[in-house]
This record gives sequence, C-alpha cells and structure tokens, in this order.
Amino acid sequence: MHTKPTRGPSSIRRGTVTASSITVHWEEVPCLDRNGEITGYIAEAVKNGVVEETASVSGGARQATISGLSPSTWYTVQVAAVNGAGTGPYSSGISLTTSDGLSTQVISSSNTSLAISWTLEETLTASAYTISYSNTNNTDCFTDSRSDTITSETTYQLTGLEEGTQYSITVTATLTGGRTEQDTVTATTRTAAPSAPSLFCEIVSGQFN
Repeated sequence: MHTKPTRGPSSIRRGTVTASSITVHWEEVPCLDRNGEITGYIAEAVKNGVVEETASVSGGARQATISGLSPSTWYTVQVAAVNGAGTGPYSSGISLTTSDGLSTQVISSSNTSLAISWTLEETLTASAYTISYSNTNNTDCFTDSRSDTITSETTYQLTGLEEGTQYSITVTATLTGGRTEQDTVTATTRTAAPSAPSLFCEIVSGQFN
C-alpha cells in the first residue's frame, strides 16, 4: 500500500516575479521519499499565514507559476509533491515580494508646471488613467480624469501651478476588470531666480559716484 510522499521538493528557487504572479523552480523529491510515482506538484502562495493562491502542475514539472497575486505584496511560496496516496508535506518556503503594478516619476519642472510619466507593469492592462494633484500646504485639489482607453500615452503636464510649491501627485490606473493600481509622488515647482540689480551711475563734477 502506497503512502504519501514523506518529503517536499528541495532547492526551491525564485523565477520570474511580476506584479501579479510568482514563478518558482525546484528539484525533484529524493527517491526514498517518493513512496510511489510522483504524479504532480502543488505550489502555494501564503500571505500572513493564509493561502492566497495555488498552482498545480504535472509530476514531470520542475516549476510552477502562481497567478492572481497582489502587487507590492510579501508572500511565502512553498511546494508539495503528490502521489497516488495524496499530498505530502510542503517544502520550506521562500519569501518573495511581487513587483509594483504602477510606477510614477517626475520628468521635468518649471516655475509653474510639473511633468510626470508612469509605467504600468507589463502583465497589467489599463483602460483609463486618472491624474490628481494637490498643493500639500492646503486642501485645494484638482483632478483631470481620462475616460478614453490609453495604450501609449503615459505622460502628463500639470500647468498653472504656484511657484516654489510642493505638490502631491497621484496616478490611478483603472485595470481591465475594474481593479485599480495607484502610485503617488511629490515634487516642488521651481523658484524664479531674483532679477539682477540695476546699475545706476551718476555723473557729478565729471566723476562717477
């Protein structure tokens, strides 16, 4: 009578990590711990002690991709082997953080304007972007909403700003399916250089004073 595997896969290694998925690789279970033919593997992503997502692959596989994860989130990934009797113990996990879904940066500034650009993680698709910004010294807030589907435009110019003032700028991406990703940066407009003093010359009795 077969029993479950008595040991999990070894050498769990990081593969590709995106904002919504983690790929891990491993070595097969040692022969003496298989207790029969390994028919599959189960990889699971755990957050705060709770299994968030799993991925199942065949017994010949040495990697799995766990999808449906949240951006910028810390996960522990562990893998178990499966044979005809059931699922064996999980391996020691490895801890990984998914990448940011949206990254924003300030690319230029003037006395009254700021220009920003943003990058959406390549596995995500946005149907619209909303750019909101406010003077951090008061409660005024101005929002420019885009309702069209943007595929190539990932820059925005904020104009009519106050000189030498710090602004908080937030880009919100509305993703396919309705979920959103958000990123905030702060930037300060430039202060105009003081004008050079005028030079006055007065001629008195044929001399400069």
